[in-house]
Amino acid sequence: MDSQQLQTILKEDYGLDGDIKHLVGYENANYRLTSDEGLFVVKVFLNNPQELAFVGVLSELESWEHADLIPQVRVTLNGQQIIKRADHLIVVLTWLSGRFYKDFDISPSFAGNFGRILGRLDKAMAKVNKIDLALLNRPWDLANYQEAAALSVNISSPLRRLLVDYFFAQVDAISADQLSGLRRGLIHHDANDWNVLTDGEQVLGLIDFGDTAYTWQVAEIAVAGAYAAMSSSDPLNLVKELVHGYNSEFPLQEEEVEVLYYLIALRCCVSVCYSSSATSLGQDDYVAVCQESMFELLAKWIQINPRHAHNAFRDACAMRPITTPDQGEMREAREGGISSSLSLSYAEPIAMSGGGLQFMYAYDGQTYLDLVNNICHVGHCSPKVIQALSRQAAKLNTNTRYLYPSLNRLSKEILKSLPDNIERIFFVNSGSAASDLALRMARQFTGRETVAALQSGYHGNTSSAIAVSSYKYNGQGGGGRPKQTIEIPLPSEGTKDFFFPSHNPPAAIIAETVVGCGGQVVLPEGWLNRLFDQVHEMGGLCISDEIQTGFGRIGENMWSFQQQDLDSDIVILGKPMGNGHPIAAVACTAEVAANFENGMEFFSSFGGNPVSCEVGLAVLETMDEYDLQQNALETGRYFKGRLEQLADKFPVIYDVRGSGLFLGIELREPSTGHPATELAKILIEEMKSRQVLMSTDGPDNNVIKIKPPMCINRDDVKAVVHHLSVCIPMVQRKLQIEG
Repeated sequence: MDSQQLQTILKEDYGLDGDIKHLVGYENANYRLTSDEGLFVVKVFLNNPQELAFVGVLSELESWEHADLIPQVRVTLNGQQIIKRADHLIVVLTWLSGRFYKDFDISPSFAGNFGRILGRLDKAMAKVNKIDLALLNRPWDLANYQEAAALSVNISSPLRRLLVDYFFAQVDAISADQLSGLRRGLIHHDANDWNVLTDGEQVLGLIDFGDTAYTWQVAEIAVAGAYAAMSSSDPLNLVKELVHGYNSEFPLQEEEVEVLYYLIALRCCVSVCYSSSATSLGQDDYVAVCQESMFELLAKWIQINPRHAHNAFRDACAMRPITTPDQGEMREAREGGISSSLSLSYAEPIAMSGGGLQFMYAYDGQTYLDLVNNICHVGHCSPKVIQALSRQAAKLNTNTRYLYPSLNRLSKEILKSLPDNIERIFFVNSGSAASDLALRMARQFTGRETVAALQSGYHGNTSSAIAVSSYKYNGQGGGGRPKQTIEIPLPSEGTKDFFFPSHNPPAAIIAETVVGCGGQVVLPEGWLNRLFDQVHEMGGLCISDEIQTGFGRIGENMWSFQQQDLDSDIVILGKPMGNGHPIAAVACTAEVAANFENGMEFFSSFGGNPVSCEVGLAVLETMDEYDLQQNALETGRYFKGRLEQLADKFPVIYDVRGSGLFLGIELREPSTGHPATELAKILIEEMKSRQVLMSTDGPDNNVIKIKPPMCINRDDVKAVVHHLSVCIPMVQRKLQIEG
């Protein structure tokens, strides 16, 4: 409809004469009319009754005590609220003055005032009863979030897409009964920073009722809270004030407060999914106006402990805090029934309540960035993993004596990623069991007992694995090197190659390409190849241990032994394979597998069960869909580079080594060259106090190991480097003071 035609209609039907100016909008056309009677908003729609349901809502709110804060419907000269011309519907509304609150750094006091206005509005809207609620079913409705979730594939950044899918999965994990039981009501549903007019402290107007919906009542606060928190450096506190104001006028129920943290995230997720979809289709940039800010809020929101948020909202509503288990009692109960050989991390252990991708949440409300947990390879509570686990667990879990497709699919996917000579796979339930089986296969293949292993290596906690793990048998409580083990010293500058004794040829050599527990030691190029060649010449087998370094962690390759082009007969897989679910595997050549098939059945009760296989497939799918190996490469390089810069500043950092997201920081006393064991011990405690989880390794426990979930990003790295730059000199001063 052209401007002249519209002006004619306004004059004939409304008696309004003046200039019109097109305004930015979404879906319908909007104009500002400047007339002798004042300013008006003219909205022009295609013939769609659902789009005009808001007119009835505004009409019923005309008697609301704060009606001056919302637009009023201007009727035509013959009393009509809506007129139809050709294929268009036209509505005229009064103009509200003020500035958008997006133009202000909003304060907690404004958030409280805003919450009170929304509470009063929703109390008034609860009395609206002449509306066809079927017309208020909106695609943006949080209760219809699954429609938006299907559009997350349009988010171009893999890590951002993973973050969005994580929050969708967390909402999925809320029971259907709990969500369906949430109170429903008529709400504005879009109190965003473009729809609220203010002078910076008071709400002057609330516009755009076009998304009014009959949905979860708490969605009003979830939507408003998401936009209010979007530009805040302290988003939780701002939302808390909003909740406090709303609750003072329209009390929230406990069930609503319990899910509010996730519904605020859900509003962000729904927004970025629709805006990313529109952007991918080349549609109006208007829908993407808040996209970047929403992504930034999600990155902040996942760093807020859900329990802490829940208690903050309960406090805003004068509800008692949720009960937190007593940590002392938890520890006492543990010590009463659990062996002390199952160690705890840190001087004061952490009682953990949950996790979200690269973060872990403690019962006391703290959030920790996890730099240690390489078991949760694709992130804590990674969405595809938890969905696959629960989906298959609800169908069937059995063992490998039955046929089911997931076993074959997982076998195919893993073997496809390995060298062509590795053609067979055996599933077990742990890396230790994988080591044990690999050693058994090698001994049966060669008829020998002796096994060669690297100094400081660790291959599991079974008797046979400990016997080839000098990290254990030479450590505290160990009994020293067993007779059937050949211990190969790690190479150092100027050392010669190791040669095996001809009178005692090994059945196998077992080795990590990067020695993890030995201190993230990267072996010189070609050194391990020469050892493998010797073993092959002596008729032995070569076992590559990928339990810590596999599944793309080193970035450049899927498996670390590929980095040095090692000729392996057996590859053992574990830890990251199930993202915390117990699954591991032994992959080998067809010849080794055939030799093992001597009539004695091999059976692992839990190895390769349907649930584990679906989880394993979900891990691989997650790595592929969210490009996590590439992230390990790029973020790992950035991380290592920043640590090397730190080493230039602090001589106590003797070495930074590793690749991808498998890094080590070796600490030594600059004056003596001695391992800085005490400094490393105190440093990880100081980093813990700054909510960063790190740990030490190596023979002298002077190497800080970095093996985080594969989804960490550059912002996480910047935070870690900053904390290290503060903590290292602090610990050095402390040690000098204490002598």
